[in-house]
Amino acid sequence: MPQSERSQIIKQILRWLEARERAKDSPKILEAKRYIESEICEMGAAPRTVGSYLARLEAHGFIREVRGRLLCTQTGKNWLEKKVS
Repeated sequence: MPQSERSQIIKQILRWLEARERAKDSPKILEAKRYIESEICEMGAAPRTVGSYLARLEAHGFIREVRGRLLCTQTGKNWLEKKVS
């Protein structure tokens, strides 16, 4: 997969998490994995790949898990704003 495609997927994941957070409905981890696999990757990614996306986002501090739910951190929001604008 080209880097640009991977970057687009990461941006879409962060946008989705941020939108869910604004709606006061942070997704559970399994819900996030299913959504990413079916909607963002359009069934083109294995569950292992989806898990690796989330692991990389967490390793860089863009997302964090709080009581089984995923939240977009301020670092992730700043990165997304910088890359999208």
